[in-house]
Amino acid sequence: MLALACDPSRDVTVRVALPDAAERVLPAPGIAVVALPYDRDSLIRRLEAAATTPRPATAVADSLFAAFRTPFASVARVSYEVRALEDSARASADAALAQRLAAARARLAAAQAALATARTRLAGADSLRAALRRWEDITYKGWDSLVKQAAGRYTAVTDTTDATGVARLHLLPGRWWLYARSFDAADPNREWYWNVPLPAQGDTVVLDPSSGARRPRY
Repeated sequence: MLALACDPSRDVTVRVALPDAAERVLPAPGIAVVALPYDRDSLIRRLEAAATTPRPATAVADSLFAAFRTPFASVARVSYEVRALEDSARASADAALAQRLAAARARLAAAQAALATARTRLAGADSLRAALRRWEDITYKGWDSLVKQAAGRYTAVTDTTDATGVARLHLLPGRWWLYARSFDAADPNREWYWNVPLPAQGDTVVLDPSSGARRPRY
């Protein structure tokens, strides 16, 4: 009993919520949440500061991603509208509803055509992605040894969010950062990223759009 009473560890509940394709923020299942005993971003900055060549410019890819984003979001939005109208049409023979469904299907076809064109143009980002991979392979070559030094006697602790978007972590005393990433449902060329310092007090942390960053996926 004395050992339990003196246990200095803590249990932390992490709730993850993400926007879906319609930008509704909902609990996110299946997200790996990692507690790290170091600031991941600070290690990345150290390695990048020591790089012998500059990071490849991303302006062209950013422009292609932006051009892709609008038709992708339009297809997602109109697809949702079509499905809702189809559900209503199955329960009703209303002529006005049928006309709305036909118009929505026409908009969806136009949005899909625009997306196909944007997807063809997006191939122009492939060369940048390859250049970035080569640069990262060189720049982050010392990552494993740097992590080992920063972690010291601690090891990362991981859990995956359940159906309600909740992960639970049992942590030893010390400084911790919560790291997670996920695809962006509204844009396949972006991701959600968190590297959040764990507060000294409290047993619940929320990872959502307010605490994360939407980043390009090169």
